Amino acid sequence: MIDFNINSGKIEIQDTLRNLLARKTLVMQAHDETVSCDAGLCEIIHDISLKVKRHCNNPDMLFFINNDIEIALDKYVFDLLSRENISIKKGKNLIVERKKHQ
Repeated sequence: MIDFNINSGKIEIQDTLRNLLARKTLVMQAHDETVSCDAGLCEIIHDISLKVKRHCNNPDMLFFINNDIEIALDKYVFDLLSRENISIKKGKNLIVERKKHQ
């Protein structure tokens, strides 16, 4: 695993993603989706979107580097790491798993 210790939390990236992410930036941003609305009450799912980019020049992002892998986080994901750990694995697409701190 490739580990990033950030804001009392951890981002773990599966080793098999090393070649995909080498010399690129993994961009992690908050993503909200309204799933259903009933009688004026809407259910919203808070999730994390992942993108692999050659460069990320967004000044609102926080950047972290471990060896040749760079990640960029928005403020929401950074704050989330104070409560949860995040694992990123390879499936059909990149998979995000979130676990509360113990």
